[in-house]
Amino acid sequence: MYNQRNRQPQTFITLPELGADTFIKGELDSREMRDFNPSIDWHEGKLKIAIRRCNFAINPQGSFYFRDGSAYSRTDVMYGELDPDTLRVSGLKRLELIGAPKHTQLCGLEDVRLFSRNFDMCVIGFESDRLTRSLHNASATMAEYVIRGDSLVYKRTLKKPSDKRVEKNWSPTDEPSKHFDFTYSDTQVWKDGKVIGTPTTTQIHGGTQLLKQKDGYISIVHEKIRDRLARFYDCNTYVHYLAKHNDQGFIAQLSKPFRFGTNERIEFAAGMVDYKDDLIISFGIRDAKYGITRVNKAKMMELFV
Repeated sequence: MYNQRNRQPQTFITLPELGADTFIKGELDSREMRDFNPSIDWHEGKLKIAIRRCNFAINPQGSFYFRDGSAYSRTDVMYGELDPDTLRVSGLKRLELIGAPKHTQLCGLEDVRLFSRNFDMCVIGFESDRLTRSLHNASATMAEYVIRGDSLVYKRTLKKPSDKRVEKNWSPTDEPSKHFDFTYSDTQVWKDGKVIGTPTTTQIHGGTQLLKQKDGYISIVHEKIRDRLARFYDCNTYVHYLAKHNDQGFIAQLSKPFRFGTNERIEFAAGMVDYKDDLIISFGIRDAKYGITRVNKAKMMELFV
């Protein structure tokens, strides 16, 4: 297990310093919705992208509201293709939820992660229970869906390990594993409805899916560093690490910390794939827009010390 020392770095490497080629998508020409927190994965030889389109908004002072005047967040899952060479998105279409629980039909499936299984493209996403409250709460769950044509077909709600916490940021693998279905924390995995491992003592949270390597997996995880002088909503700076996981899914090593270089506090990576000699990473920016970056994999691996 990696060293779980307190990590409070004051300076961070940014991916542009490593020569990353980044494409940032600005806000939609819409008064009600914005695109952010994308995930990417290969499926049948094509690079697919799923993007969260949502009515959530943040004031300059840091408080938040809903653009269309709703009392709760509404999310659509947009699905299309990503060109791995130009980093341009095309063919986005809204996926209709089929068979989803009532509260998910109303509020939508948030922050999905794509993962390809056999002939299906699947997602794991966050089902926020906003029928009872306007914010995330401990009754919220994670769920699996399968993409079929223009539909997102409900498969199952995943058994919650705890009824006292919000469940979010579980990470799938890009290839099936016999040891685990999803990572639950840096020291725990989820398999067949049970959490395996010891409770985490860190503030490391899941991010992208895990990419199979010759010796285990790699993923991008994040940590929130609190700034007590910052504004209400974005009072945390999101710092990222490249993580090495063993075959059982547990994190064995974290890299030096890095950020994506957008000059925003909130940066959230939810997708990563191997492409030629590079890693392509998709990430959200301040819950208002998104970025796609391509960086040399060897340079990223040099962040491990």
